[in-house]
Amino acid sequence: MARHYPPGPMEMTSLADLLDVQDLDLQIDRLLARRQSLPELDAYKGAHEREQELTTEIQTAAGELKTLELEFDKSEGELQILEAKLTEHETRLFAGGMRASETEHMRLEVQSLHGQQEALEERVLAMLERLDPAREQMADLEARRDAVTQEKAGYEDAIKSEWKLIDAELARKEEHRAWLEVVHFTDKLAARLARRGELSPDARWDFSHSYPRTAERITRLLIREYELHAHGTDLVDDIE
Repeated sequence: MARHYPPGPMEMTSLADLLDVQDLDLQIDRLLARRQSLPELDAYKGAHEREQELTTEIQTAAGELKTLELEFDKSEGELQILEAKLTEHETRLFAGGMRASETEHMRLEVQSLHGQQEALEERVLAMLERLDPAREQMADLEARRDAVTQEKAGYEDAIKSEWKLIDAELARKEEHRAWLEVVHFTDKLAARLARRGELSPDARWDFSHSYPRTAERITRLLIREYELHAHGTDLVDDIE
């Protein structure tokens, strides 16, 4: 006995259903592949690696700069102490009132302090010559990292935006696939109900009169079948 279906787009065959599901699976696979192969992903990865490299360079440069600044502060402090001592000795030397031996000793001490002062001043100037480029290097590295970080954030925004579109499309495809599975299952189950005599295969499928009532009856029968199946009763063993 022939089976009757609703006219037009609601008429479906098992082969057509299968092909539709396979086509949807291919579309879903393509979307997943596209999601994992966005060009922005490679760009983001490259920006992230450059950011990490620059961060490492900054850490190294910052350590060197800190050491240099500590040495500079130490040398500058020593120079200030030396200058204060030199000023004191020169004041005593120029004030007079000392014995000749004491004056000679003080003169030699002042001369030695002048030599130490010159050496410290040269050291401080040399450190200053190293400090300025080191500080400029730090500023340049930080500026470059900031630019890469901003570039990376742009890629991240683009990826999130593209993923949002892809995920929305994936959700639609997966929902459609799930619906086709339900339709396929329902089609087979309706045929089984017809074979059992619970649904007449000769029912007229006109939308104006019998179809709504028939659809309601099918729905009730399907609900009962699903409930029985959910409780472990094997009533759909021939539905694959």
